[in-house]
Amino acid sequence: WSRFFLLSISKTLDTILWTTKWRSLLPETLNEIPIIGWPSYPRMTYYSEVDGGVWEFLQTPNTTISCLTSVINLTVTLPLLVFVIRKFKSFFIPRMSSIGRKLAADTHGREWVAKNEVKMLKFGEYCFRFLYHSSMSLYAIYFFWDAPWVWDTKQLWFEYFSYPVTVSLSWYTLLQCAYNVDAFVYLVEISCVFKSGYPFISWSPTCRGDFNEMAAHHLVTNALVITSSYFRITRSGGMVLILHDLSDVPIDLSKLANFLKWKATTIACFALMLLLWIICRLVLFPFYIIWSVQVEGTVIRDLYGMPEDMYLLY
Repeated sequence: WSRFFLLSISKTLDTILWTTKWRSLLPETLNEIPIIGWPSYPRMTYYSEVDGGVWEFLQTPNTTISCLTSVINLTVTLPLLVFVIRKFKSFFIPRMSSIGRKLAADTHGREWVAKNEVKMLKFGEYCFRFLYHSSMSLYAIYFFWDAPWVWDTKQLWFEYFSYPVTVSLSWYTLLQCAYNVDAFVYLVEISCVFKSGYPFISWSPTCRGDFNEMAAHHLVTNALVITSSYFRITRSGGMVLILHDLSDVPIDLSKLANFLKWKATTIACFALMLLLWIICRLVLFPFYIIWSVQVEGTVIRDLYGMPEDMYLLY
């Protein structure tokens, strides 16, 4: 662990400072920390190299669309997807909140609705989250059901340096990244008020009580999505997202049912949530995915020749 810590710190400084000269300032006992290079990944195809135009480019695996940190994704694709999601939410959430007001007036009374405008907004947000998680779960089932790496965890690492990043997996990670970027921005918008004078930032009346936790959640999630794409661990990163989305669907449903005081539906959704949570997050995630990373992932070192220190770091 001490070696891993030193490698992580040194590689981070090498990357941030764009130089290794800072190492000369270290004591002699630390000067032997190896300089870790970047793994040699397959070259991605550029748009200019595809003859069929935009449509052909979008249907080609292993293009610059396949890596989240490519210039085209950071400057065009991701901003465009975030813009589309935000526009759709600005249309969808108010309409779902309006439906929630009508339903709540029948179950809670009009006076309760008038006093709980924040909960009406949350109802619209839960509707959007349910739509997103269920849509992405169906997307994963449709496109990845026949993928060998879904059913055989060894395939997550098979031909690690050369396996193709398929079109469906590329867009899956792009959509997940865009969703979490928007979710973080939206959380800040509804929780903070920005002012021209001191104090420059204050909490808004619609501030979420779990703001710190959710902000950290979205930032960490995007960091994991982006780094898994950058280091071509796209398959295992995709599996983590699939398992979490599947178990999120009944959570959103149970919140909506509880809001409407549908007791039988709430109990059914809670039971389904408990079942999927145990299967996806307490069994499959730690004992299949994390286990595969720790045990089966060693093939990228033992079979495909990644140096020991590079493997330990990545």
